[in-house]
Amino acid sequence: MTKAFDKLAQDIQGFASEECERHEFYMYEPWDVEKRDEWTLKRAIRDGVDLYSPDFVKHVGVDPHPFQAGFALSGAFMDILIAGSQVGKSRAILQDAVTALTGEIPFAMRYEKGVDTKVKRKISSANILRWGRFDSSSGKFLDHDINAPRPTSWKEWDCGNIIGVGLYPQHKIADLGDQVWIGTFMKSMETMWWPRLTDPKQSLIPPHLIDSSKTAISKQERTIRLTRGDLLVITFESGYQRFEARKVKRICLDEEPPDEKVVQAAIQHCEFLSIAMTPYNGITYMKKMIFPDTPSPELKVFHASQYDSPYQSRAEIEMKRNKMKPWDINARVWGIFAEQVGKPYFEDQYGKIHLWIQRCISRPKLVAFRPEISYDGIVSRTEGSVGLMDVKVLVDPKPQEDRQFVWRMYEDRLPGTPYILCADPSEGAKNPDDAADFCAAVIMRAPKGKEKKPIIVCTIRSTIETIPFSRICSYALRYYNNALLVAETARAACNGIFGNELKDYPYWYKMTTVQDKTGKSREQNGFNPSSTSRPMIYSYIGDWISEFGEDDYPFIPDEDILRELCAMIVGKNGRPDHPKNGSLDSVTCLGIGCYVFRNSANQIRFNGETVDTEQSSPFERFRRLVTPAKKAQPKFMPNPAWR
Repeated sequence: MTKAFDKLAQDIQGFASEECERHEFYMYEPWDVEKRDEWTLKRAIRDGVDLYSPDFVKHVGVDPHPFQAGFALSGAFMDILIAGSQVGKSRAILQDAVTALTGEIPFAMRYEKGVDTKVKRKISSANILRWGRFDSSSGKFLDHDINAPRPTSWKEWDCGNIIGVGLYPQHKIADLGDQVWIGTFMKSMETMWWPRLTDPKQSLIPPHLIDSSKTAISKQERTIRLTRGDLLVITFESGYQRFEARKVKRICLDEEPPDEKVVQAAIQHCEFLSIAMTPYNGITYMKKMIFPDTPSPELKVFHASQYDSPYQSRAEIEMKRNKMKPWDINARVWGIFAEQVGKPYFEDQYGKIHLWIQRCISRPKLVAFRPEISYDGIVSRTEGSVGLMDVKVLVDPKPQEDRQFVWRMYEDRLPGTPYILCADPSEGAKNPDDAADFCAAVIMRAPKGKEKKPIIVCTIRSTIETIPFSRICSYALRYYNNALLVAETARAACNGIFGNELKDYPYWYKMTTVQDKTGKSREQNGFNPSSTSRPMIYSYIGDWISEFGEDDYPFIPDEDILRELCAMIVGKNGRPDHPKNGSLDSVTCLGIGCYVFRNSANQIRFNGETVDTEQSSPFERFRRLVTPAKKAQPKFMPNPAWR
């Protein structure tokens, strides 16, 4: 068996001496992430990156872990490469696309892992940097000197032999006449993909694998006809419908499609799907797709940073990163999801907030609130008519979020405890995909004991329209001990609609404002975001996050809030703003809550019923209503010590 194996190696080595088999395609040696050194781990921490966050450990694994080689050998339905810039993502999916379509396999993937193929590597700066120089006679390692004079013959020095990484899965190879599609941006297609596919000086496709007919390459149709099937390049700009033409063996998406429908169309129209991306666009729909709550054997995630690449020196990476904006480093260097579309509003705290996103998010209970019986209006007005304030509200557990009626509950209500609900309504839409903005609400209570900040107990981000959003907020208000309601009621039309729907709710936050022209003061329901009060809510948030270090728990368990804080950018005239694909809805609710706790703590009272009243029937509660008792005094006053 050994002699037969040696004979096979000699045959391959002889075959490799031919020009076609010395082609770059066959010489490809995919790499995996090695154990990271102490310097790299400390550098990540300084950049606010947690390489051992729960998501990464669950879906990627602890270093060392697979990357290019793992991707090439994977047989999963969906393989995702998420990495920093210029790390080798596109090369990996191109190699795999050509291999799957032609059945031609690079030397490294014809042998089990660690087996010497006896095929000499090409001498190049990249290979010297990765593998080093070896004495050709003794095989002794020399150095990594990329400036060393090139040898005049193979008797001096070389870069060693290609080593096997594992056997390429045969079931990934397409049938005769099948197709493989590559999806990318128009600009990338013109400047990178088309030259790498068709230019003889740059192409990664060996010439003998291209159909010899005159129509083998058609730029108009963006098609390269190979000997066993067609390779098509489809641009994202052409729309998701282009990915629904037929079912093919493999679809490779280079970078994140701006339209999620492209990914959904691709999933339905291929046997294998590959996605290679650097998360330039921040936290988008791709994060949930790459890091689902439950891992699946049909989804494999491969991650690498620039520091993991064997083809980039640390000095080169440091030189380039020093020219980057601080908010670009997470995506471009580390390949980590982060909002980096402008100057961060909390620039000094940016890395810390990003670490909190990875470390401090709690896993909430998903619930929906509903009234026990039907009701008529907020309060009971006539005999036989029961209002919401005399109806018990129940909690139903939900299996998953729907961004409509489901709340994230971090803490159930506590007896005798006052709460506030801060709401930021928007127009919403009947169809969630049509909603231009979110309705948001955050429920909080005062800190107790050693708690340093108001406690966020429940949150929601919903795409439903304003009126139904006001109703689900009323159920939450009622459940959380008739919480104090704080919401904007002026300016935008949706605010007025929200306020009108809940105008009869008895526990509105009262805010006193002074008119600039007349100097008169007036009291109104809800929060008035004036030129004075609006900057204060973001200033209070800044005070909050500045009090905690990167290793502290910041008392913000909600991912949406942390994500919005990380995404906040400096807008016009230095005011806080959000990226085009983001919002400040949940952060605004948090800031309004901070404002109330700081400036109007006396309004935060316990408004709930006693235990026996809460457990009594709706009819008993109605009888109590028609014989009203004296208004109870506050049983709990917030502790303002956190200010």
